[in-house]
Amino acid sequence: MKTPFRLGLIVLCALTAATAGCSRQKAPPPPKTQPELLLGIYDDARRQQYEATLLKIQKMRALNPSSIFLAELENAIRFNRLTAVVNTYLRMGNFESALNALQNYEKQHGYSEITTRTKERLFFMARLDRGIGKLKRARRSEELESEIEDLKNLTKNVELTPKIVNFIKNRESMIPELRKLERELTLRELRQEIQDRLQAGDRKMAAALTAVYAMEVPGDENRFLSALSGTDNIQTNNK
Repeated sequence: MKTPFRLGLIVLCALTAATAGCSRQKAPPPPKTQPELLLGIYDDARRQQYEATLLKIQKMRALNPSSIFLAELENAIRFNRLTAVVNTYLRMGNFESALNALQNYEKQHGYSEITTRTKERLFFMARLDRGIGKLKRARRSEELESEIEDLKNLTKNVELTPKIVNFIKNRESMIPELRKLERELTLRELRQEIQDRLQAGDRKMAAALTAVYAMEVPGDENRFLSALSGTDNIQTNNK
């Protein structure tokens, strides 16, 4: 189940502007024969009972296989069924499944300008969804910077929803504090390593690590070393 946040990604009508008339293709004008059956087909289609609609159309086509009207009507209903499926996935925030449904439709029934434009848009939405997912999972400042940069490049020509914009800004604002915490952790680990080396009698490595520490925190290395219990100061090149 997708989180409520992902619903904020749905910035389209149904299949976006690429499917003008978004959820429906217009059926051709009906012939003047079999009006009752045709009315039943239109009624089923109006209620989005696409499987029943297609079955009725196929029965009519079996009786009249050369009918251009019925062929066009079947294509329109089939496309509307696809639209309903894709819209359902979009509402769930499941962009990959929406894209797969469209690609499967193209394999079975062919390509069109509408499906091509829609597929491009769904590719974008799937990439955006993955990018936001990576940004949500990023825990280090470098990761955050990299994912934010990727998202900005991806969406530089796109108007995002305020919710997505605010999310990116919020994650970006975390970078300075993360850098500070990461530096403190690195220095703490370095001090611990120096202490371990001294206790093990490895004064040469301890001196090298202390020189590194001195470059990071000038003037603090001797204070740190003097605070170590049972050890002597280590002279470094940075004194």
